[in-house]
Amino acid sequence: MALAWAGAAQAQSDDLVAVCMQASKPGDAAQEKVCKRMSDKITDDRPAVTKMMRTVSEAAAKGGDPDVSKMTPDEQKAFAKVMETFAARFQ
Repeated sequence: MALAWAGAAQAQSDDLVAVCMQASKPGDAAQEKVCKRMSDKITDDRPAVTKMMRTVSEAAAKGGDPDVSKMTPDEQKAFAKVMETFAARFQ
């Protein structure tokens, strides 16, 4: 059971890093470092964070920013968590 749980946690971690990396250029080591650090820091509600990051990536791919006011409360909470994590990187 512990191995299955560890495998599920690793898959979630990989999903979060993969979604985070969608907004970067291939081989961007600095972005990869940021994404991995964020993945390590975000331990709760990872599925909501991953979903929200996909929304942000899709908006960026279309040349825009996500409309936070149209996000659900859970998506807004996840967005705030990601922004806090990014901000902590620069402190």
